[in-house]
Amino acid sequence: MVHWLATILGPRSLVEAGTMGQAVGASQDHCHRRLAHVARECAQGIVKVARRCDRLAMALFTTLSTLTCNGSESTNPGPAVTQVVFTTQPPATVEGDAIISPAVQATIRDSSGGVVPKGLVTMSVGTAPWPAPGSRISGTLTVSAVNGVATFADVRLDKPGVGYTLVATSGAARGTSIPFNVGLTFTDLAAGGLHTCALTTRATYCWGANLYGQLGGPTGAVVADSVPVLVRTSVQFVQVAGGEQHTCALTAGGAAYCWGHNDQDELGDGTTNGPDQCPGAQTLLVECHTTPVQVAGSGISPLTFTSLSSGPLAYHTCSLAGGGVAYCWGYNYSGQLGDGTTTNQPTPVQVMGSGTAPLLFSSVSAGGVNTCGATTGYAAYCWGFGFGPSTQVAGSGASPLTFTSLSARRLHTCGLTTDGAAYCWGSNSLGELGDGTITSSSTPVHVVGSGASPLVFTSVSAGDLHTCGTTGDGGVYCWGFNANGQLGDGTTANRTAPVLVVGSGAAPLLFTSVAGGEAHTCGLTISKAIYCWGYGSDGELGNGARNNQLTPFRIVQ
Repeated sequence: MVHWLATILGPRSLVEAGTMGQAVGASQDHCHRRLAHVARECAQGIVKVARRCDRLAMALFTTLSTLTCNGSESTNPGPAVTQVVFTTQPPATVEGDAIISPAVQATIRDSSGGVVPKGLVTMSVGTAPWPAPGSRISGTLTVSAVNGVATFADVRLDKPGVGYTLVATSGAARGTSIPFNVGLTFTDLAAGGLHTCALTTRATYCWGANLYGQLGGPTGAVVADSVPVLVRTSVQFVQVAGGEQHTCALTAGGAAYCWGHNDQDELGDGTTNGPDQCPGAQTLLVECHTTPVQVAGSGISPLTFTSLSSGPLAYHTCSLAGGGVAYCWGYNYSGQLGDGTTTNQPTPVQVMGSGTAPLLFSSVSAGGVNTCGATTGYAAYCWGFGFGPSTQVAGSGASPLTFTSLSARRLHTCGLTTDGAAYCWGSNSLGELGDGTITSSSTPVHVVGSGASPLVFTSVSAGDLHTCGTTGDGGVYCWGFNANGQLGDGTTANRTAPVLVVGSGAAPLLFTSVAGGEAHTCGLTISKAIYCWGYGSDGELGNGARNNQLTPFRIVQ
């Protein structure tokens, strides 16, 4: 570059231009004026040789202005960075997937401790509590220092844990932050077959089995994760529902999104299978969706949904829309979609008769091979295995069987009535009906003690072979199969009547909701913490381990 300029300008003009650019204290405006003068002199000389002076002079002026006035071709690189110091540290605890505030700042210095005005600084994770898959840090991770200070304005960490550190690097120099924690504040909870999902104030997390991408995070060799994984989506949800091998969630605008297993059309996006490869069972790669896809037509009338439901052993999903109309999609071998056929449906189909009295539904629950819904008249209707299309449950809709919500599972269903009592029907070989017997019943039987203090239930959730309910004082009671500790009473003995989950009803185990999975149970407390118990070999308890727990254990959050 310099040789070319010397050839065109001559040595005198080049020296003069260079002197201007290096003049200490010279303003850029003054520099530009002097350069213009040099360019004119150059043009006067060159015009004798060629008649293209104007364009050349302009090009010379632009080039010299950039090189000398802005200092972009300085021969002095400045002092070397030998130190990187965190001048604004991360807070003691930051919320997962939320921008760290105040912004983390790092200052670059030379060997004598002086501030180096300019330089690039890169941020990364130093100490990470969990060797789990996926990026834990995101945002603008390389920034230019201004007056020696690099400000990282949008950095997030998504994986919860204790003892994280950040590392700031500039060239060979590096600095480490003080340790801090990443926490999660949960607002909603759902248990699937062998996985669990929950919502925070801004994101969705899942943990447990991931053979079919039901965690919504990294797949490949990752068949399970015992620590919450961030679902990869920018969509914010208000409700989440877990199926056997898939997950669905609902937006505030009434759109539904699903991810995971799809060979029974349970994702509702109009396709079968999916574009991704998931580990599958027996090490066979299967097609799946590892990130949420929108349920076809959802979010637009008439498919503006107000709630979603799926559950353990369920390969279908159901939803409620305005006007008491119910829609379902997915597996339909037993007629569990309620559309009058036994054909799988890849998009939502209306449950026959719903939206017209008496089938004005206020809630709906997708079980393993059947579906049930409670109407605005407090009656219970079920369809699928063992039922015809929308069959009314005997006695429902009249006292005492005035149901406000239902929880349907593979072989039994339980419901909550207006007076806080629980009634169940179906298979009872393991005590899952809670009536003190192991006798199955095709009509609702009263759960022992429910409806009277202390068993005035505020919610009921059935697992595959067990059932749990929350009470107004924050207690949780469970009954049924208990080989894996899913009842939470500290034993593995089956129970035919409700037993108190150890510690519940007293701080910190004051529960507001409970969710039953295939063989595990989780509950959400008033402090927005989640505790799980029962089967844990696939990481569904979320506590960083893969073993059973007989009593509530707080997840990593």
